[in-house]
Amino acid sequence: MRAMVVCGLLVFSVPAWSYTILGTPNINVGSEDEYLTGANVNSGDANELAWVKGYLSTQGWTAAELAAMTLIGDKEVFNFVRTIEDPYIIASPLGSAPEYFYLKLGQGNLPPGAFNHILFRNVAELNYAVVDLTDTEYTIVNIGGISHLGRVGSTSIPEPGTMMLLGSGLVGLAWWGQKKFRK
Repeated sequence: MRAMVVCGLLVFSVPAWSYTILGTPNINVGSEDEYLTGANVNSGDANELAWVKGYLSTQGWTAAELAAMTLIGDKEVFNFVRTIEDPYIIASPLGSAPEYFYLKLGQGNLPPGAFNHILFRNVAELNYAVVDLTDTEYTIVNIGGISHLGRVGSTSIPEPGTMMLLGSGLVGLAWWGQKKFRK
């Protein structure tokens, strides 16, 4: 009985750890996504993807993992909504659940020394970008100055163990089928 009460309390308390936006009903958008790095990058898909891969290579990603990293879909306009809990926390739907996303800021909206690209790890509620405008690690002066949002993720690479499991299953099915037809 005690375990059921504790589980029930945890289920109902999880939404309190995240942000919500107005909707019918209100939409849980998760917690703030993790800021990773910022840089001044020339616009363009190839340059932006190279920048993301360059950062991830310093974080221990292997050559195979980096080769699988791609831009997901088209760049999207950053359609932000202020959260109910904090007007300086904004959220934007991502349309999918990428591992990373970046914000591209327009050059005319940057204070001296600010980056025009900001990279985040997508955490918590994976289909929303959740950004804190007051974070001191990056500078977003004008929300309207966000040019677009780019989504970055990897194409799936089967693990050797998965391939072994699939292969052994196929061998087992072949053996079973051959045994059945011999009878």
